[in-house]
Amino acid sequence: LGKSIKIPKIKVNASIMNVGVAKDGSIDTPPPQYKRAGWFDRSSKPGQAGAMVLVGHQSGVTGSGVFHDLKKLNNGDVISIEKG
Repeated sequence: LGKSIKIPKIKVNASIMNVGVAKDGSIDTPPPQYKRAGWFDRSSKPGQAGAMVLVGHQSGVTGSGVFHDLKKLNNGDVISIEKG
């Protein structure tokens, strides 16, 4: 799917990996690489109709995760996905 996600306002520039369904039926998350995002492979791809689902850590044992500062975003802030 995507190669990277960029959110300039909160200084996110992260790679994206595909994630599926975990053994317990929940959406899987990227492995403990707290600065990577995951694209749920059963959701729409960028540019397609429908909802695209991205997941990522908010924080981790060693510090802030990729989506730590999402709460600082407002309507209209730029989020870009580079397709891979």
